[in-house]
Amino acid sequence: MALPLPRPARGVRRRARPPGGARRGARGGRAAAGRLVRARPEDCRALGTLSHVAVTLANLGDSLRGLGRQEDAFAALDESLALRRRLGAMSGIADCLIITGRAHAHFGRLPQARTCFEQAAEISGDHDIPALLQQSLDGLELLRDVRY
Repeated sequence: MALPLPRPARGVRRRARPPGGARRGARGGRAAAGRLVRARPEDCRALGTLSHVAVTLANLGDSLRGLGRQEDAFAALDESLALRRRLGAMSGIADCLIITGRAHAHFGRLPQARTCFEQAAEISGDHDIPALLQQSLDGLELLRDVRY
């Protein structure tokens, strides 16, 4: 059961619907959600905004992880990380490494997860990004109790 969306404050406009006119709680299931999510990176590519493409691909990778689509998830995450490195966005690189680390952990690839979290922690510490440093350390903490 979908929860109703809160009414916006006076004078605040509602956000535009996602591509295809979809709305929160719309019917269609996984297939419709998959089509909508896959369309978004192409929309961003068409606009030429690499930063938005990178963010969208990271979100897509995380969503595909949740659907259990390992190969597709890592393809999206790898492309996102490559774009972020190309842009030199250190917070984006660390963020993508954290998402990728979570995906590796989800699929039981614990050594790769540890490597991602360690790299993210190093970048976050070197560039004074405390929120991402904490997420990296939280990821490493979760792995500490798991044997592999």
